[in-house]
Amino acid sequence: MNRMLVLSVLFALGFGAAAAAGTLDGTWAGGWETGDGVQIIVVGDRVIGFYRGDDYLTVERSVSVPGGGAIDFTWPSGEAVLARDAKGEVRVTIRAKGKTEEIIPVKRD
Repeated sequence: MNRMLVLSVLFALGFGAAAAAGTLDGTWAGGWETGDGVQIIVVGDRVIGFYRGDDYLTVERSVSVPGGGAIDFTWPSGEAVLARDAKGEVRVTIRAKGKTEEIIPVKRD
């Protein structure tokens, strides 16, 4: 799916309104209890670090929705969206090449 379309859909679903809760800047982590832990480091509304599969992956591109409610980012073998929902909960939706889409709830680390 086109990344801009994903961001537009997320914004339309209310993630833009949820951005009023604040920026996504910080370190987010989750999924450890299921054996698929992730860590996402955000600075200035840009993902600068992404840990998954026992390694830090190279973030190639990072684009935030105005207002800070969601950030779309890519690495060589996939893409993801870190987003805050209308309830203020944050999750990352991961689409890696050759794998099923995963949605992992994350919390500030």
